[in-house]
Amino acid sequence: MATKTKKKVKRKKVEPKPKIRRRLLALWSKKCLTAHDYTCMVCGVKKAEAGTEPDGITTVKKIDCHHIVGKESRNSFLKFHRRNAAWVCPKCHKFGNNSAHRNAVFFINFIQTHRPEDWRFLLESHEIRIDLENRDVLYEIEDRLNADENLCLDTIRGIEEIADAKDKEESKKDETTIFEDFDVLNEEPTEPTETNQNCTD
Repeated sequence: MATKTKKKVKRKKVEPKPKIRRRLLALWSKKCLTAHDYTCMVCGVKKAEAGTEPDGITTVKKIDCHHIVGKESRNSFLKFHRRNAAWVCPKCHKFGNNSAHRNAVFFINFIQTHRPEDWRFLLESHEIRIDLENRDVLYEIEDRLNADENLCLDTIRGIEEIADAKDKEESKKDETTIFEDFDVLNEEPTEPTETNQNCTD
């Protein structure tokens, strides 16, 4: 009789979180640059391919997207927030005397002067932390970026609360299993009972 072989169940691959975060960073940058027509917010130069430069407008090969509040802060709410973006040419980003990386005083003063509402928002939000290890939070951020919307902290907190509730439930189940196993180990052994057996020679 032929034996039936079990079909292998294909498990859905879980997307690595570092990969999601890299994609979000690229999406954050692209959305910010597109919204401002790839034009440096400090000096006004535009991105253009060689030979396609508009008359009378200085152009560069690329425009960068810079974090006003550094992206290095672990689990920062502002890491993928559009209001934390500065769209700048390479000179105003890194290489010029008054660039964001070389002259923080000039750059911060520029933000305060030209984007006062965003600056106040950054001051109020720079210490807020969210769970960037939570895939649902990362996907919520991605949805907001794709929809050209700012992040909603209340929505993110709701996702985190659901995750916390699940973790607590799983923790309780684990504790229950441990105590049940402990009770079994500590049960007093029962003495074997004699049974009448009919033996034949």
